[in-house]
Amino acid sequence: MPVSPSEIVALLKSDSTNKYDLSSLMFLGCGGAPLSEDVAVKFRDKFPNVELLRNNGVNAGYVGDDKATAETLDSEGWLKTGDLCYFDSQGFLFIVGRLKELIKYKAFQVPPAELEHLLLSNPEIADVAVIPYPDEDVGQIPMAFVVRKHES
Repeated sequence: MPVSPSEIVALLKSDSTNKYDLSSLMFLGCGGAPLSEDVAVKFRDKFPNVELLRNNGVNAGYVGDDKATAETLDSEGWLKTGDLCYFDSQGFLFIVGRLKELIKYKAFQVPPAELEHLLLSNPEIADVAVIPYPDEDVGQIPMAFVVRKHES
C-alpha cells in the first residue's frame, strides 16, 4: 500500500489501529517526503509484521521523445526527482524536501515537510500543513495550519 510519511505518523498516533485486525497488512511503500529513522523505528515496533518498502527502479526514458527524457533523466540515467538531498559523513542519504516546495526565507530554502515533521512530533498535534506567507522584509515566512488532537 503506498503511503506518505504523514500517513505513517497518523497510523502511529491513531488509537483506531488497535481496534481492527490489521494482520493482512504486510507491505507499505513510503515516499513523497522524508521519513525519519525514529519514525520508522516506532512504526516497526508498533507493526512488527509490516515491511516498509522502497524501490530503486527507474524507467529508461520516453520512447521517441528525447527532449522529455533529457528533462527527466540526467546523462547517467539518474531520475531528476526534484528532491532536496544530502549525504552525511557516513554515506547515508537524507531527503529533506522538494525543490518546488520551498519557502524562500532570506537566503535560505526551507522545506515545509521538515517543519511539518517537527510539528507532528508534538503529541498534542493531529495534523499540520506549512505554507509560505509573503513577507516584505524576508521574502516569505512559514505559516503553519495546525489541527489539535481532540483531547488537547
